[in-house]
Amino acid sequence: ERKVTPARVLEVEVSTLRAAGLSERKAMYIKGLAEAFSAGDGDGDHAPLSDERLRAMSDAELMASLTALKGFGCWSVHMFMIFSLGRPDILPTGDYGVRKGAMRHFGLSTMPTPAKLEALAATWAPYRSVASHYMWRKAEE
Repeated sequence: ERKVTPARVLEVEVSTLRAAGLSERKAMYIKGLAEAFSAGDGDGDHAPLSDERLRAMSDAELMASLTALKGFGCWSVHMFMIFSLGRPDILPTGDYGVRKGAMRHFGLSTMPTPAKLEALAATWAPYRSVASHYMWRKAEE
């Protein structure tokens, strides 16, 4: 079994990643993420990022650490926090589906701005990740 590790990703040529369907830019972002995990003492024990460290970070720390990497914005970090870390109180305010669902849910004539969505969804805390799932379904109606 060949496990995907940062070291293995760094060994793969960009052309191989491109052949797998990634754009050159996305391939470089993936390599940058692998570099962020493998930097340090050589065996990953003191890497700037690790699975354990990511799980232990606050939402704000995660946002700051991951958006500092090229190619990772707020939306990507929100999706990571919801779907990979299972964080229960994440509201992806920049997500089109969540905004569209909120527009329908609240009977608005236009999609709410991220700031307006934050205000509208305040009562959903501490379960805004769950509410986001409902908004994605509402957007499909």
